[in-house]
Amino acid sequence: MNHVLDACAALAFLLNEPGADQVEAALLDDDGVSYIHALNACEVFYHVHRHSGEADAQHALEQLRNAGAEFREDLDAACWQEAGASSRSTGTSPSPTAAR
Repeated sequence: MNHVLDACAALAFLLNEPGADQVEAALLDDDGVSYIHALNACEVFYHVHRHSGEADAQHALEQLRNAGAEFREDLDAACWQEAGASSRSTGTSPSPTAAR
């Protein structure tokens, strides 16, 4: 079965919060693929960047990739990463179109 991770699920996995074990099981499911869309990855990137900085945000994305998440980057990665990083300084929610 395929799975789609939203930002909350990805953050639960990364931060070992309640539900992390269910996300891990989905990531390890050999009978399907676990997808995360760029918009959800942007939210994860934003959250980690806001609390821990650029390096940790990049590391969080790499952890998801290494765990088996397949990224659907239907948007340009530079666009959604810039949106996530720039919203840290303004305190607003990330908007991929705002970075263009």
